[in-house]
Amino acid sequence: MLFGCQEKTIDPKQIYNDQANGLIRQIILSQPCHCVLEMPSESVISLSLAENRIFDVRKEAVESLQITPSELDSMEKLGAHFSLDTHFLKRNNIKLIQRKGLREKITSGLLFKSCKKGYFYLSKPIFNKTYTIAFVSWGFGPSCTGLAPFVYENKLGFWTLKK
Repeated sequence: MLFGCQEKTIDPKQIYNDQANGLIRQIILSQPCHCVLEMPSESVISLSLAENRIFDVRKEAVESLQITPSELDSMEKLGAHFSLDTHFLKRNNIKLIQRKGLREKITSGLLFKSCKKGYFYLSKPIFNKTYTIAFVSWGFGPSCTGLAPFVYENKLGFWTLKK
């Protein structure tokens, strides 16, 4: 019986998911809120363009991530399949707030009964090809507008705010 060597293929979506969850875990743990808003389905690029058409977020992402516009498109598409690590949230007693009915939860005061310090929100990150630089937006709610994207750099497995 012959056994052939098979090269293990690595799913790009799984690599993205692992790297994104690692960055998100680190960002969440550095914040005082114990409530996290469900992530939007749109990318950080789409969200930023919807909020501010004057700011050239695509140019900023390409420069910050040191990639080409077509590479940006490819990396952005990987985020469409992202799955947040809800086990991490449970282990750390962090509540996941659903977007559906958020306005009613805020106006009725129900949200702040369970999230006394407010809530934290973030976008799906976009990475460079080697997953050493990330482009992500985050902030505290309720807020009328989002924040400009932040750039993080991974050095020895730890993400640091670059700009």
